[in-house]
Order: sequence, then C-alpha cells, then structure tokens
Amino acid sequence: MEKHNRAVRRHHIDRLKKNRKNYWGYGYGRTGELSKRQLGIIVNTPEVCACWMCNRPRKAFGRPLKEIAFDAFTEATSDYDENND
Repeated sequence: MEKHNRAVRRHHIDRLKKNRKNYWGYGYGRTGELSKRQLGIIVNTPEVCACWMCNRPRKAFGRPLKEIAFDAFTEATSDYDENND
C-alpha cells in the first residue's frame, strides 16, 4: 500500500476545492462565492444533507401513488385487450 505524505494530501484537498467550488448552487445561479469555511465543509462532506426530506423521496417512501395507480390501470387495460382479441 502506498504511503501518502502531507504534500499528496494537500494536493488532493486543493484539487477537490477546485472541483467543488460550484457546489450548492454557487457559481451557476447564485451570486458570490463560497467562504473558506463552506469550501472546507464541502471537501469533507459534499452532500448537503441525507435526511428523508432532502434525499430521494422514493428511497424513503417507496413508489408514488400516481405511479402505482398508473401500473394498475395499464395492467387492467392489457387484460381487457387480451380478452377482446
């Protein structure tokens, strides 16, 4: 296993800071730039939040009711089409 020294760690931190300076909407639509503190937070934890409200709703709650109803409708109509042929 390769041993990393301080220079390599600092290089990777600088690389991540350069790549992630546009996270959280900065650089695209928001005016201003990230502070040094915010940029340091993004380097360590790039995702803003992983709670059930900010994360994917499908992961927390399952399939939406509209999708379940549509699948039931398409199954019913496909059975109807097979019986009428």
